[in-house]
Amino acid sequence: MTFKLLVCFALLAIQCAVGRDDGHVLTPPMGWLSWTRYACETDCKRYPKGCINEDLYKSQADRLAADGYKELGYVYVNIDDCWSEMQRDSKDRLVPHKERFPSGMKGLADYVHSKGLKLGIYGDVGPKTCAGYPAQNGKTDKGDYFDIDAKTFAEWGIDSFKFDGCNEDTKRFDDLFPKMGKALNATGRPMVYICEWPLYQKGANYSAVANTCHVYRNAGDIAQTWQSVESIINFYGDNNAVFSKYSGPGHFFDPGM
Repeated sequence: MTFKLLVCFALLAIQCAVGRDDGHVLTPPMGWLSWTRYACETDCKRYPKGCINEDLYKSQADRLAADGYKELGYVYVNIDDCWSEMQRDSKDRLVPHKERFPSGMKGLADYVHSKGLKLGIYGDVGPKTCAGYPAQNGKTDKGDYFDIDAKTFAEWGIDSFKFDGCNEDTKRFDDLFPKMGKALNATGRPMVYICEWPLYQKGANYSAVANTCHVYRNAGDIAQTWQSVESIINFYGDNNAVFSKYSGPGHFFDPGM
């Protein structure tokens, strides 16, 4: 048990198979994600220091920069679900919630970048996110929003994109996740592409996943307990013989921590 806990994550980074390697993500990206602690808390009047708003992400950027985490490689400040308005604008662009993100995403990205850090954002492969906010596969007469959202993220200065797997037929994942990856690539801005593809799709083709995504998750959400952390470590340790074949520079499993 002790040996497994010590070496499990190192083994995940062994390169044993060909996968995505565009020179962008040569080591596992590290940083902070809001979901586990703050989930979709949007009541900023009741919880001004514990809701999904720009102050939360600015304060976390301050801590990563000031407390030594940045020097250790923890450079990503990642937004999860519930950041946008419930409707797109007249040009079909996503809109950050105007009260909770008054500076806009470009303003927030500029602040995070000023600390020498990078900003990540969240979307979903379905028509709605897991929490019911507008997502990328709009299923309208205009088609999906993959291209316009990728361009929007690039214009905002986004550095990482987490693509969740709610509200969509998993049989379509083999087409939809690569399609979003191509849209991100077409912007010309390097963005870490984080896929929840194998978390939802049973029997996912890991070769295809590794060739599409920089980071991919297949274990459940972490909770704020050691038992949860240990269960995820054990999951990867128990399955390392298989998973290590699909992990290396440019493409890594995401333990969700």
